[in-house]
Amino acid sequence: MFDLKKRIYIISFFTTFFIRLGIFLIAGIILCLIGTKYWQCLAVGVALIAFDFLASIIETVKLHLTLLRGGHPAVEDIRDALNSVNSEEEMQKMMDQIENNPDSLHARTGRYFLQGKLNDDSTAEDIVAAYEELCKDEELPNLTYDCNCENDEFVFCMTRDYENSEGEYFQLRTTIRYDRPPKRFYECLLLNGDKQKFLDGVRSSKGYKYASENKGRDLKIYILET
Repeated sequence: MFDLKKRIYIISFFTTFFIRLGIFLIAGIILCLIGTKYWQCLAVGVALIAFDFLASIIETVKLHLTLLRGGHPAVEDIRDALNSVNSEEEMQKMMDQIENNPDSLHARTGRYFLQGKLNDDSTAEDIVAAYEELCKDEELPNLTYDCNCENDEFVFCMTRDYENSEGEYFQLRTTIRYDRPPKRFYECLLLNGDKQKFLDGVRSSKGYKYASENKGRDLKIYILET
């Protein structure tokens, strides 16, 4: 029994071979039949069938490379689902989410953008700059900054909310953790009418100053649904 990923590759090959490029297959078969009397037709027919076969293999390999490299939120989600332990269940879950909550694609697009900008070596300054770039074409994005002490750690967090059709939100969050400061504190800023004022407020906050002066760890980019 083939797993889901192999079945997708097999379906891709046969769909290309029989449907997308099927005209070459049909023409090749017809010419091969004629080729019982005319060898030139037989040669052309075999060449057309061979072309269809090789082109179908190439298209299947291209599909594999696309899933391997990613490059788009939908492709990333498909790749993650296929590589999961229960690929069929994860694929169905992803398709249900897209069908029931098409607005979630905006949040996944934002997540993909941030994943391209940030990595394990990124700092709080990088996170704020990435969110600023993410929202550069929006006058009033739903941005939130907060920081808090959790047990022995200090957590710095930026959030971008994407509203769905039901008035709820997909929260695109990025967190980075630090050793807890000597004195616990909590901060929270919401964008309220002036994006630049909000960003300036984040950069002048105590949490940003502490994060800028210390080494962070365990950077995470994820989506929460409210």
